[in-house]
Amino acid sequence: MKTITIDWTTISNEACFYASILPQTDAPSWHGHNLDAIQDSWGTGDICLSGPPFNFTIQGSSKGDLRDFSDTISEIAEKSVMTHGGKITREY
Repeated sequence: MKTITIDWTTISNEACFYASILPQTDAPSWHGHNLDAIQDSWGTGDICLSGPPFNFTIQGSSKGDLRDFSDTISEIAEKSVMTHGGKITREY
């Protein structure tokens, strides 16, 4: 099972998030850079070669403008784990 590490201490904007996360999931080159695409990847399982299920490791916490975005990402990860298995580990 693939582990996706989301390190909010190194993510400064949404583009940085996608650049960090999509290679970890073996996402195809056409994968969207938006929350709907992440929901499809992690929720339906029809896009990324590596899963779901995924193990998620969430490090640090987001700052400023990324707080709502990171909360939504956490919700999508939690739904993915509830639907497909895997786990979430938080390291603060």
